[in-house]
Amino acid sequence: MLIGLHAFVGVTLIPDLALGPFGSVLAWAYLALSAVLMRYGVLVRGKGNAVLAWSGLLAMGIFSSLSIFSLLRAFVLAVASLAGWESARFEQGSAHAMIVAVVAVTLFGLLNARH
Repeated sequence: MLIGLHAFVGVTLIPDLALGPFGSVLAWAYLALSAVLMRYGVLVRGKGNAVLAWSGLLAMGIFSSLSIFSLLRAFVLAVASLAGWESARFEQGSAHAMIVAVVAVTLFGLLNARH
């Protein structure tokens, strides 16, 4: 399930970000690393490996926002397509706006966690 959701995010988001070949490979590599780190963030917590735990928990937080916003974006794009509002510019703009929203939510969560 988790890998399928990572694949969904990659397939629906990465092409619309227009990152180029190198950027796309980096984005896919991040998603693969995220899938691995999320598991370790829970498993190593409290066992003395703080860096791995923090990395995993941060990946979990980022991906939870990324997956929810991806599902919402896919719904909005489907409705826009049914209404005849399809445009590459709207798809790219929504992809970039989604990344900004994920960064904002992650920073907010990180600040809350540190308080």
